[in-house]
Amino acid sequence: QDMVRLIKHDRHAYRHDEWKSDLLYLKVVYNKSINSYVEIGYDEIMKSIIVSFRGTKYSNEKGFPDFKNILADLNIGEVDYKELCEKCKVHKGFLNCFQAIKEEVFNHIKELKEKYPSSPIIFSGHSYGGSLAVLASITYYKNVSQSFSAMFWNLLGIKEDISLITFGQPR
Repeated sequence: QDMVRLIKHDRHAYRHDEWKSDLLYLKVVYNKSINSYVEIGYDEIMKSIIVSFRGTKYSNEKGFPDFKNILADLNIGEVDYKELCEKCKVHKGFLNCFQAIKEEVFNHIKELKEKYPSSPIIFSGHSYGGSLAVLASITYYKNVSQSFSAMFWNLLGIKEDISLITFGQPR
């Protein structure tokens, strides 16, 4: 059931204008310059904060080719990502897109964690969105979960529970 719900949330990120999301406190991060779209909200049935990244969108709202996602997909050079580790290398296009939306995504997660402090966070996405979800989940874990405030909550018995579930994501 949870997988079906996640697929529904990920699909909604593609078709957000066609039907209403059932996530509570839905926040949307849309970056027009890179054509990246993320939905963040609370799933009452799963009792989880959902962070759903949209995959590659090949056409814009007028039906014309939208090359922003395609160019990010094709920007395949590897770059250092020292925010994670000394020798970490990641896909340049995915990292550039993630860095453009990271702060806004993490701010929305922080807001929801204040409302639902013991709720797990599930990062999810399809295709290109799955790659962004990978970068988001490990960066969030490294920078937020390992912070001093997280250690304080751990002492109180509230541990950060982070999951990553992707569908058809590139390496």
